[in-house]
Parts: sequence; structure tokens; C-alpha cells
Amino acid sequence: MPKIVANFNIGLPGLCIVSLPEVEEISIKCTIADFEVNVDLHSDSFFQSGEDDGKYWTYAFNRAVVRVIRDEKDAPPLKEEGKLLQSQYLSQRSGEYGEAAREALNRIIKFFKYKLRNPFLQEFQPGHRSFADGYAKWSELSGNILGEAIRTFVYERVPGESGELSVKKLRPELISDLQAAMEEPIEPTLTEQILSDAQTAIFKKNFRRAVIELAIACEISVKRSFFSLDSPAGAAFDYLEDRSKVKVTVIEMIHKVALEAFGVSFKKDHPKQHECIDHLFRCRNKVAHRGELILRDDQDLKKTVDYELISEWWEAVNILLEWLKVQTGNL
Repeated sequence: MPKIVANFNIGLPGLCIVSLPEVEEISIKCTIADFEVNVDLHSDSFFQSGEDDGKYWTYAFNRAVVRVIRDEKDAPPLKEEGKLLQSQYLSQRSGEYGEAAREALNRIIKFFKYKLRNPFLQEFQPGHRSFADGYAKWSELSGNILGEAIRTFVYERVPGESGELSVKKLRPELISDLQAAMEEPIEPTLTEQILSDAQTAIFKKNFRRAVIELAIACEISVKRSFFSLDSPAGAAFDYLEDRSKVKVTVIEMIHKVALEAFGVSFKKDHPKQHECIDHLFRCRNKVAHRGELILRDDQDLKKTVDYELISEWWEAVNILLEWLKVQTGNL
């Protein structure tokens, strides 16, 4: 059976920091399904600095050359048989080869990101154009160069392009707001920063992180709304909380405490969204204690978090923030 090789030359989405003895690249091999994958990591010399002990230079890998190899039952058409036939043959296989290359690079990225804690690295998402038809160079294992797959023009969907998760577009009537932000730079609140991180996590389907961040955004907003930082009540609350003498939950504060203090209740005003916030915190506890994306509702039915459910929680959190702003004006 002939061995076919798809060769990818790909810039990494971030830098992998290394300190190695006189090595400009390293090679790593693995098996993914029925593919043999070879990855050569390269440095284009973005920077070099001395190691603390002066032994090796520190630099960064920023590019990868990936060779994906598989035994094929059918040999590729010869050039003499026609360029179109060869292109069609390669196009039929490019999706699987590209997915193996993407998986291999993501394994490396996750090692540097989570084990070595290198910042700013991002995994390649499904459908990334670097692995699409026409972006690989094809050859046989012998080195004989094949043609190209029929190039597919990949439309990479822009997260939020349909307005999901509160995404807004710059429209003509907002140009003046953009100009104002140039004159007076925007300083996001802590809640806004955490919500932005949660939104990114949802789009990337990192739901565990999104649950934690949505719950934190709720907790910060509720406490700052009820107990402003410069008020006697806020100072008293901080004193008691620092000594673990406050046991009231966010769910109690937006219902019972709010009813007593302001004569209104989020549960009464927005019963569906209140239930969403309750479920969010139940799931937050499961994520924090067990790392599980599940919760049990009032009927003791188990629910698993998916994009649709967490999108409902996102909407509920934003409705809660607007409700807090109206009731207290402290956000």
C-alpha cells in the first residue's frame, strides 16, 4: 500500500518558550488513529535571552512543520492521468489529514499552556483554514511530489456575528461613541472583564471555565450593588465577611434580602432568570468540587451543561446586572 504524506507549515498561535542546548528545532512523533504524525518545532528567532544559570539560551518556538502520513489502499493517479484526477484524490483525503495535524499541534499547545504554563497560547479550533483543502503540500513517502488538492476557500465564522451572547456590531450611529472612547479611554470594571472572559470561554466551548466566571461575575456584582465600597454598610459587610461571619448566598440576596431592603425581588420580577441563576450556582459548586458540568434541578433531574443551557445562563446574568443597576445604581 502506498504511503501518502501531507505537509503543513503552520505559525503557532502564541510562543512556546524553551531553553535547550544548541538546538534550533525539535522533532516529535505520535500516532493519531491510523496516521503517523511528525512535528518539527522551529524558532524564527523572535528573541533570545540568557538562562538564569547561564547554561543555555532562552528562545521560543513559533512555527511548526507537520508531516501526516498514512497507508492508502489506492495509489494516487499519475500526473499523466490528469491534474484534476490527482487533485480530486487528494481533496477526498485532505480533511482527515488536516484534522490529524490539528490534533497533533493542539496536544503540543496544551502541554506548553497547562503543564509549562506558557501564556497567550490558544488551541486551533475545528475548521481552521490552516488545515483546509489546498493548504497542504502532498508527496509520497519516497519524496515524489504530488499535485495539490482543490483549494477550498474557507469562511471562518466570526464568533458573535449573529448577535449571540450580547455581541453588538459597530453601526453608523455608534461611530461617535467610538470617537468618544478615543478621546476618553474606557476603563472596564472587574465585572465587565470577567464577563468578557466568560463569553470567550463559552464561544470556545470551555463550559467549566465559563460557569465559574459567570458565577464570580454575579457574586461580585451583587455584593457591590448591595454594599458599596465607600458606605458604612460595605465596611461592615467586609468586616464580617473577612471573619467568615456572613453565610448569606447570592440567591438569598437577590430574593429575600432584596425584598427586605428594597421591597423588590429578582425572583418575583424575573422568575425564569432567577431559576437560571440558581442552577448556575448549583453547577458552579459541582464544577468546583468535582469538576463536573452537571446539576440537579428542583425535581432532582440531572442536567448536563451544553451551549444552549449556558447561553440561557449568560442571558440571565446580564438581566440580573441590569436589574441590580436599576434597583441600587451601584454597578
